[in-house]
Amino acid sequence: MSANRDVFDRNLQRVDSLCAFYDQIKRDMKTGNNKEFKFTDMLRAATVFLHSAFEEYYREIITIWLPINGNRDSLKVINLPDDAAKNGTKYNLIDLLAYKDKTVEELFQESIYEYMNRTTFNSYKEICSLALKVGLDLSEFSMGKDIDNAVQRRHRIVHEADLDIQSGKNKLRGIQGSEIVQWRNAYSELVDLIDAQIAEW
Repeated sequence: MSANRDVFDRNLQRVDSLCAFYDQIKRDMKTGNNKEFKFTDMLRAATVFLHSAFEEYYREIITIWLPINGNRDSLKVINLPDDAAKNGTKYNLIDLLAYKDKTVEELFQESIYEYMNRTTFNSYKEICSLALKVGLDLSEFSMGKDIDNAVQRRHRIVHEADLDIQSGKNKLRGIQGSEIVQWRNAYSELVDLIDAQIAEW
């Protein structure tokens, strides 16, 4: 097991704790006086945290392996650290003056770190695209739809407060613990597949 996988597993335990806390509160509720969001928001928090746990894991994996396994096409989109937010920047020798005390390897690593630090994974397709850049094979993974569902729900929670805006009523979307379990299992299986390949490298 990689150190990154260990961090991911510990973060999964935090997701599990939120879900268990939700289950306990739901069991302990004696009346219908409490608003639904007072405890279902724990499931929303778990959804956001679940994707964050994967992003932290995957970002670290790509950052480590991109300079090792990345080909020319994979690396040409990455700028120097100070220009990480720009696209397709061209450089002259004077542009390297600020980095003259760094080794090429240090500059390489720092550039990739800054690039990845700005990278998010907003769909399973984006996850697969980055996997190809470092030589990861995700073709055996069968739960891509579950990952997409989790990512989309996380987006709605973070950017729309999980309100069903299209209904015109700003009604809170329903959420079930079983959904979190399904998404958790999908992320865990995906990390299993990635970590197994990395172990062989």
